[in-house]
Amino acid sequence: MSDVMVSRKPWLALLASLLIPGLGQWYNGQWRKALFVYFFQCVVIFLLFRPLGIIRHPVMAYGFMLLETGLYVYQLLDAFLVASRRKTYRLKPVNKPVGYAGVLLLTVLLVGLNRYLISELPVGAHTMHYGGPPLNMLANGDTFVVDRSVRPEELQRGDLILCGADSFNRNVWLGRVMGLPGDTIQVINNELIINSVKNQYKHIEKQLRTDLEGNEFEVDFCMETLPEGRKLGIYRYAEMDSSFNQAAQVVPKGAIFLVSDDRTVYMDSRMTGPFSDAYVKGKALYILISERPQMMGLPL
Repeated sequence: MSDVMVSRKPWLALLASLLIPGLGQWYNGQWRKALFVYFFQCVVIFLLFRPLGIIRHPVMAYGFMLLETGLYVYQLLDAFLVASRRKTYRLKPVNKPVGYAGVLLLTVLLVGLNRYLISELPVGAHTMHYGGPPLNMLANGDTFVVDRSVRPEELQRGDLILCGADSFNRNVWLGRVMGLPGDTIQVINNELIINSVKNQYKHIEKQLRTDLEGNEFEVDFCMETLPEGRKLGIYRYAEMDSSFNQAAQVVPKGAIFLVSDDRTVYMDSRMTGPFSDAYVKGKALYILISERPQMMGLPL
């Protein structure tokens, strides 16, 4: 095959690089550059999702993503321009069918590991699938970073927690930590009192919601301030909800008091009491990808 002289088709080199980074360089016979591009992008993904602290910080995560985007655009242009200049080309061993088959097989294996990289490693990403309105900045379709290595004793009040399956048939749900072991929690008029200190609520705006029967009702988007001073955006009924009260209770060891940022939904500790910390699957850190650019990078 090394004696066969052919031309390289620029559009084919470009298409190959679009499908698999580095494949256009492989097609052009630049196998060293192809391997560099291919494995560099794999390394970037590895560094983002391995527990090296990179994806924990928005600036570093977006920096690496920008670097990978730049490399991807470069290899597209490089593959097209090199193929355009090579009017005649002596085929190399890498251009044999077995060479392309090897690249495709390796790609399939890496794609198969993608689910493991994102879903199982200590620091990964999770996409919000929720049919309702945005919850404290999170909207349906947002992807946020989750630290799955967090231990229950590291949790603090106000942390947003990714929880596992529960008695309400939810496979995955988000709960806000409001009570830690030893805390005394009381609910009066759907307002939280933590260790005898009432959370403060400041009205932001009123919004209309529609229930499952098509009836509209008014909700209040407000700012909730915890005793430590941490501020959270929540939804609650526009009128004082005097129908829901809960006597003071102490959160036992090995449990946490979780509430939803949407306080019109009672499927949390206000109804069931404290949850076992075994439900904790990770701590939400910040929004990584969103259709609302101004929200990306904001802590949760």
